[in-house]
Formats: sequence, C-alpha cells, structure tokens
Amino acid sequence: MDDANKALITLAQHNDKVDFVFTHTGGTEVCKMLGFSPTSSDLMLDLVLNTADYDYAYCGHYHCDKIVNTKQRIVYDDIIMIAADYEDA
Repeated sequence: MDDANKALITLAQHNDKVDFVFTHTGGTEVCKMLGFSPTSSDLMLDLVLNTADYDYAYCGHYHCDKIVNTKQRIVYDDIIMIAADYEDA
C-alpha cells in the first residue's frame, strides 16, 4: 500500500479531520506556483489534501520559506510554533 492510500484510509478512520498535514512535497498547486512540473507524488498528495479537513499543511521539499495560501506553507529556514489547546484526558 502506498503512502497516499494509507493516509486516505487513516483519514477515513478519523472522519477526514486532522489538525495539521506535514509532507515532503506540496502538491500540484505548490509545484505550479514555483514553476515545477508536478510529479505522480504531487498528484497523489492532491487526493489527500482534497480529502482531508485540515487546519494547516506544511511541506519543505522546495528549500524556501513561502506562504502558499491561507492553509498551506513551505518551510525551510523558518521556525514555526505549532500550539493547540488540548484538554487533559
């Protein structure tokens, strides 16, 4: 089973809701924005990103720091504080 299919199965087990998505590549939107041709991995990642109900997605493959859109960011040198309020179980 490839990573994208495993991610889709795991998402389905959690009603497709996750707080964050951390990936190497960024999907076709990021590739096109940076002038790259999307790979098959980017196409598979699009399936995951289009299925998941997520707050924010981060990737780092492109060796730059750039906000892609309101829910996606490329991280290379930046340090991002990720914090959430969780109740003690």
